[in-house]
Amino acid sequence: MLSPVAKPLLPPRRHNNPELLAALRAAPWPLGLHLAEPAELQARILGFAGPALRAYHGASQAARQATAEHVARQKAPWWLLDSRGDAALAQVLQYLAAPALLYSACACSAWRRKASSREAWASLRLSFGWGPDLEMQRLLRFLRRLAERLQVDQLPEAKEANATGGYPKPASPKPGSQLHLRRHRSVWLLQRAPSDGSAAAALDARREALQQRLEKEELRGKVVLELDAGAGLLGLSLAPYVKSMTLTSPDELSCRLIRLNASLQSTGRTKRNTVQGVDGPVPVYVYPLPISVAGAKTLARQWHWDSGSAMRALQPALLAPSFDLALCGSCETSEALEALLQTCNELMSPGAMLLVGSSHAVLPQQARFAVVREEVLHSPLEGIFRLMHLRKAR
Repeated sequence: MLSPVAKPLLPPRRHNNPELLAALRAAPWPLGLHLAEPAELQARILGFAGPALRAYHGASQAARQATAEHVARQKAPWWLLDSRGDAALAQVLQYLAAPALLYSACACSAWRRKASSREAWASLRLSFGWGPDLEMQRLLRFLRRLAERLQVDQLPEAKEANATGGYPKPASPKPGSQLHLRRHRSVWLLQRAPSDGSAAAALDARREALQQRLEKEELRGKVVLELDAGAGLLGLSLAPYVKSMTLTSPDELSCRLIRLNASLQSTGRTKRNTVQGVDGPVPVYVYPLPISVAGAKTLARQWHWDSGSAMRALQPALLAPSFDLALCGSCETSEALEALLQTCNELMSPGAMLLVGSSHAVLPQQARFAVVREEVLHSPLEGIFRLMHLRKAR
């Protein structure tokens, strides 16, 4: 006979869980005696409840005690959320900053489930003001896995969904995201968020055209330099096929963006970024480089210190950078092309090749580079452009 002070832990009629019913029928009764049974049996019974745990919590005093003990052992009070509370949690997560949302995913299984849903990231805003680069790297890796699971090519998504699209839109919209994580074929990049007709988008389209044009087998074993690399689209996509890849940008903020993207592709756990190449690990270096002779000499001095040769009192010329191939996605004026050739003359080995994308630049007469050939390539945003193959004099 059942105890008069405790009602049996019976599931509400709206829940029909055959496994739970079987476990309840096999449990020792009355329920008051069941509470004295080993914790393993109690955990087994309550483990079948799943989302209905809240309903069992309100069944009786004994059921509340059993459920509270079960929840305390699991350290997951959010298991008690019903569908309405679950929806409220999703709306709260929308207003968290990206790093806080990432940390909240470590609270319990319910938070992890919601933090990995589309709703939680509907109002995502990315910017350079997150904090240390190590924290940003962790966030980017999580976002990449999330985008692959959601099968989207960009976070934040280009168009935010509203209530008809599957999740609610925040009541107070935030300003647009400064950065977005975007897939370019097999490469994920954190980029500034330009409009489709901006110069940055046109440059990326040109870099994609160059990426498709270059023969991967011709790059194997080469020490490659990319000047004005943007977010690193061209260099990081070609890095698995070369001996080493050096990416440069005129300003330090762009270099930080490239370093974050290099770490996103990196397979190593050291401070130096390496990507998995066809012939083994490939080191990826990032340096600020204004396109000028002074910028080239500054890079050479930094290279000298980073290699350790300065500490060993070795001559800089012994370990000076000497690149076999240099790439530049855009050089639109003759003055800019002349500065580019002077910079590459300081950094490239004799007989090395320089590939430059241009529409209007004319090769200076006194240049130490000769035109090997020119090609016409197509960019989806700006139409056709020239690809000049230049060889440095020996």
